[in-house]
Amino acid sequence: MQGRLGNLARIDDMYDVAISTACGGLDNLISETIAVGQACIEHIRKNDLGRVQVMCLDKIARRDVSPIATPENAPRLFDLITVKEAKFAPCFFQLLTNRSEERRVGKECPRCV
Repeated sequence: MQGRLGNLARIDDMYDVAISTACGGLDNLISETIAVGQACIEHIRKNDLGRVQVMCLDKIARRDVSPIATPENAPRLFDLITVKEAKFAPCFFQLLTNRSEERRVGKECPRCV
């Protein structure tokens, strides 16, 4: 297990509320493979430890997560996250997309989500 998604990146305090609100999966656990994820879930079930969601790195779709041009040059929430390792970026990207439109943030951007 790699750990809790929210612990695998740095979020600037200025954007913490926006990102935490938009990214409901910060408590998801991250595993390298489906086999490790399934073993984790089985352990939690067997020991009645509650519920957990696991994201498996080998099953996350690889996408181009490089910066893009946005209206009013408002940064995407995804671009405001500093991941500890590049392999975790697709997890955040997947959780911060909204019907293939990236969520943006801005102080005076009326179209930002």
